[in-house]
Amino acid sequence: MFYYKKIKEEKNTGLISSSCEQPESESLIEITEMEFKAIQEELKPAPHIPTIDDLRRAEFPNEHDLIVALWELVVENRPESAEALQIKRLIVKERIPKT
Repeated sequence: MFYYKKIKEEKNTGLISSSCEQPESESLIEITEMEFKAIQEELKPAPHIPTIDDLRRAEFPNEHDLIVALWELVVENRPESAEALQIKRLIVKERIPKT
């Protein structure tokens, strides 16, 4: 049998304990296994919602690609990689603006 003790009434969150014996506290409520599973679902943390920064960071070129492009531009005088990455950065900035 499962027992449930409400801690915060407005959010319906609480402690759940599984035991064969009736607990001593009179504030515990006896619940079924189905109710127990429903309460467990409610208490799961909310999924992460990505922020604008998360979305932009995922789309921007990574640091390695930026360093290689910078090296090729400055040391080897080959601007192709830097120009391609700049185009990609501008597309991301247009598609996912900061504000």
